[in-house]
Amino acid sequence: MARGRLEFLSRDELQRIHGVSIRTLEEVGVAVRSSEAVEMLLRDGCTPSKDGKRVLIPEEKVKEAVASAPKSMVLAGRDPKKDIRIPSEERMFVSNGGEGVYVTDLVTGESHSTRTEDLRDFCRVVEALEPADFLWPMVGALDQ
Repeated sequence: MARGRLEFLSRDELQRIHGVSIRTLEEVGVAVRSSEAVEMLLRDGCTPSKDGKRVLIPEEKVKEAVASAPKSMVLAGRDPKKDIRIPSEERMFVSNGGEGVYVTDLVTGESHSTRTEDLRDFCRVVEALEPADFLWPMVGALDQ
């Protein structure tokens, strides 16, 4: 089956981004709020930053994590017949996208920060769209 593929970055650009990402993980680190997760990372070979506020992750650990990650995953539906395994060799899937923090009421023209009811309404719209295979939240419920 023919498949399309979009490539926005050259190999050199990807390598540059990867190199800076690795350097950031190794030299700046990541703030981890869970003490259990920090202990696990330290036991596995990561080190604390000098100020103790972040965990420094060496490239070797990143490579191990990527190598051990599953090559595919299931987006489980309420109905198991609608489960989606990604990536798929058989087909492409369609979803909505976004993560808006403001919406404009189409009736009044007023804008407001996104709320739980906005998230609910967008979910209803996407669920009714025949071409959409799965829903990606279009807004965050900032009132939570």
